[in-house]
Amino acid sequence: MALALLGAFLLRSRLMRARARSAEASQRTAVVELCAALRGELQAGRQPSAAFAEAVWCRPELRDLAEAFSRPDPDRDEPDLLAAAACEPGREGLASLAACWRAAEQHGVPLTGAVSGIEDGLRAEQQRRQNLAAELSGVRATVALLGVLPVFGLALGSALGANPIHTLLTRPAGEVCLLLGCLLELIGLRWTDRLVSTIDGRPTPPPPRRRSLRSFLQTIALAGSRS
Repeated sequence: MALALLGAFLLRSRLMRARARSAEASQRTAVVELCAALRGELQAGRQPSAAFAEAVWCRPELRDLAEAFSRPDPDRDEPDLLAAAACEPGREGLASLAACWRAAEQHGVPLTGAVSGIEDGLRAEQQRRQNLAAELSGVRATVALLGVLPVFGLALGSALGANPIHTLLTRPAGEVCLLLGCLLELIGLRWTDRLVSTIDGRPTPPPPRRRSLRSFLQTIALAGSRS
């Protein structure tokens, strides 16, 4: 029971992190393509508002921003909408676009050059992240392999006739070893994930995840005591 809970928790956390990384990368790509489309519309001679209203539909990931932009709000102009959208993961580049748009409105300067510079900067940052992700893929594969090594160890012990699973589930010393092993496994994976996140430039997990991890450890302890 404890091993099943541990495996389910690790698999779920890995899938959620991979899904979050994929969604964040899609948002960054969408912002880059938005800047490219906006630059093209501006170079064609359209006004910033009309150009953005046309360019924002370039990617389905920006549908919520396009719908918000299509609904006029007297209390919020275009830079305000961009600044608010920049708070979401992967859309940080919209903050630069909002600042340049605001400066262009205040000083009456063309927005085309600023959008072109933002696009070049975002593409360079995207390339850097892709290179870093390629370098970290080996590290993530090693961490995943180390995470499943205990399972292979149990399978090897069972193949040799040692029956470690029965010892871990039926004897007090085995239950203690199982709980300590699960705890060390989780600590090791969390530590390596934190190191990789630091290198990758992502923030550390928020406190609610820590509370969920604590409740999971309590569940493992109860499952081990009932075995």
